[in-house]
Amino acid sequence: MRKQSVATRPSKKNCHTRFLVNDCLAAAKKRYTATIIEARKLDQPARDFQREAKRQEIEAKEAQRLADQPRREAGQQESAERFHAEEAAKTAAREQKLAAKAAKAEEGRRREAARQAKRQAKQEKRAQQDAEREPGRLPGKQADQPTELPTDPPELRARVLPQAIPWLARYSS
Repeated sequence: MRKQSVATRPSKKNCHTRFLVNDCLAAAKKRYTATIIEARKLDQPARDFQREAKRQEIEAKEAQRLADQPRREAGQQESAERFHAEEAAKTAAREQKLAAKAAKAEEGRRREAARQAKRQAKQEKRAQQDAEREPGRLPGKQADQPTELPTDPPELRARVLPQAIPWLARYSS
């Protein structure tokens, strides 16, 4: 109806061609207002019907939501329990993994301690064997270092030079 009233409304161009322009414009405005009022009277029941239908839809949705509330709460409770169980399982697995890592680290420390003890025993045995071979040498010193330096030059040549310069030992004897 509104579209019809807009379509029947005379344009300003039509009124400007007439002698009484203001009268024409006022009459056109009155006709337009009358058709708009009539259109509102016709549209009002349709708008009321749409409003009522929408209100009924909302009430139906609310009733359905209230009816589904216990089922949704049960589903949420079940979901929460499942989540807590999964989290507990993850925590247990994490703790088990940490315990396994700690046990593995302890095993590595024991193995390293045993290897160090074996190495220390081997070094002590080697030091003892070296001490038995060279009675004048103190344990822990290198084989090519004498315990004391001789002060006499011939003795110095005999003991120090062959050890310091191995190839000279072939020619000095």
